[in-house]
Formats: sequence, C-alpha cells, structure tokens
Amino acid sequence: MNYLPELFEFLLALKANNHKTWFDENKPTYQQLRTAFTATVKDFHAQLVGIDAALATVEPAKCLFRINRDIRFSKDKSPYKTNFSSYMAAGGSQSELAGYYLHIEPNNCFMGGGLYMPANPELKKVRQEIDYNAQDFLAIVQNPDFVRCFGKVQGEKLKNTPTDYAKDHPLAEYLKLKGFFVVHHLPIEKLTTPDAIHYLISVCKIMYPLNEFLNKAVK
Repeated sequence: MNYLPELFEFLLALKANNHKTWFDENKPTYQQLRTAFTATVKDFHAQLVGIDAALATVEPAKCLFRINRDIRFSKDKSPYKTNFSSYMAAGGSQSELAGYYLHIEPNNCFMGGGLYMPANPELKKVRQEIDYNAQDFLAIVQNPDFVRCFGKVQGEKLKNTPTDYAKDHPLAEYLKLKGFFVVHHLPIEKLTTPDAIHYLISVCKIMYPLNEFLNKAVK
C-alpha cells in the first residue's frame, strides 16, 4: 500500500476543506486513490477467501463504502467522510452477517469484525448461541492469540442481564452486550510494506472463529 502517504495527505486536506468546491477541484486525485484502494481490497479478498469460503461470491469492488456522508439525520453537515473503508461479508457490504471491516484514516487505521449493531432478532439469536455453546464461545474469546490481537469483544452494554437469563449467569457480561465486534489497530509501518496484505490476513485468521460463531447463530 505504497500510496498511503498520498492518501493520508488527501484525507487530511479533505478534513480541512470538507466542501464540494474543494472536492470537485481535487476529484482526479480522489479517483486515482480510490482506484488504488480498490486494487488493495481485491487483493485482500483474493486471499481472504482462503480463510472464509463464504466470501467467494462477494464482489470486492462493491464492498467499498462511498465517500459521501449521509447527512440527513446528522448535526454534522460535512458532505464527505475522511476515511477509506470496506466491509466484506457473505451477501455484500450491506449484509447483516458478521464480516471483515478495513478502515484507513490518518492516525486511525484498523481492522474490525463481528456484528456491530445487530437487529433485535439477530441479537437474541447470538445471546442464545452463547448460552447454549458457552464453552465454544469462551474457547474463541479467551484464546491467547485472540486476546493479544483484539483484547476483548466490544459493544454497547445493558446495565442488567437480559430478562431471559439469570442475573448470575456465568456469561452475564457477554449476554449484556448489544453488539459483538472486535478491533485491531493497524500500525502504519505494517501497511506500507510489501507484506501488508499478508498482515491483514493474519489478523483475519484470528478473527474468523468469532465471525463463524456469530454467523452460525444468526443464519
């Protein structure tokens, strides 16, 4: 990803000039950088399929998010995002399934995955799966490689255990979660080497068992 310095320069300038006039003037640079990022996502997908075969039918070029922000319900009316990102999951970037999120932004590059804000039916299914298969779930989230790479499963949390489960349930803290996702921050020095894709894949290998567990629950 040798284009990252130029991409960061563009995104920082966009952050300082987040309006249509500036963007239109610099659109050729944007299109050049988006083409480069698309190529990265395609290479990433080609190797990721070796880990998660469910992604075989996904079109990587359609997994990139638009740079335009949805400002309809936001107080911030800035028209453009200041990052490049993609999400790969079975069914595409708008899928309800757990997948792999790549976020590139100055001083904030990371690989994420899991279920960020599942709808209530899917949330109940995940909680049920954790309850029924507690040992399988714990084997994933307590694996030393998982802890080293991601720390812990994240998500907004209820104050109390859901009413369907006992207050003293041994996995109560996981059952309180309203999302089940992980984040691994990506050092820039790792992304600007010829082995950048290999590095992303190594993170996804550790992430895959969690995504597999979550997708088994919601399907």
